[in-house]
Amino acid sequence: MLMNLSNDDNVVDKDHISALLSKSISIINQNIRYVFILAFIHIYIIGHSGFISTISFINSIGSIILVPAIYGRLLWIVKDNEIKSFNSILKSHWCNYFSVTIILSIPIGIYAFALKGFLPSLSGELLLISITSIIAMLSIFVIPSVFLLHENIAALIFGIKYIFYKLTYHISLMLLAIVPIIISHIMKFFLPILLIPFGNKYSIIGIVAIGFAKNFISSYLNMLVFLTASMILISRNILIEAKVNGSD
Repeated sequence: MLMNLSNDDNVVDKDHISALLSKSISIINQNIRYVFILAFIHIYIIGHSGFISTISFINSIGSIILVPAIYGRLLWIVKDNEIKSFNSILKSHWCNYFSVTIILSIPIGIYAFALKGFLPSLSGELLLISITSIIAMLSIFVIPSVFLLHENIAALIFGIKYIFYKLTYHISLMLLAIVPIIISHIMKFFLPILLIPFGNKYSIIGIVAIGFAKNFISSYLNMLVFLTASMILISRNILIEAKVNGSD
């Protein structure tokens, strides 16, 4: 077992979560440049050639590297009030982060390659929203655990197990985790309407502007969930107990 969840000292009440959310917002606002960076690197423009496609490809590669680097830096600011170099964070945590991300993406891969072609458009979209929402909620404590435990599979099991412990205490984080997914699909549906002010439904400027706005909101909320979940684990020394019990 990764941890003993019978100890009520490990319960984080709703008021505590609210306080941690407020603290996370303050930290993110102080480091808002990272939200801008993540919002930019998550812009993908499909169906264009040349320079635009190259930028989109570079962004996709950059996100694989910068997301764990930025998340790791913010976590250590919270945990030890220490600014770690991106290089040291990536060296220590990138492989674990990447492997867990791949595992969490398997259901989406199954949908894309095995199910999408057999489903009506609306049904397929609703199924995709459901799958991504479930993954987002299950992984709330997984990604912080990857950094704090220095593990991959153990962190995955621990994080999923913890979200189900006193589930009602985590409802606010679970709702926050799915907001970016809902926003993304709503904006995708209304994209032709949103592009009207730009005068062309294929306007690159319009697509980039709307994509950046969507990504900024999503990156901010994802970062908020990550930092709050991290502080929940850190504040109760839950990860220390998990490591001890994991060695039994």
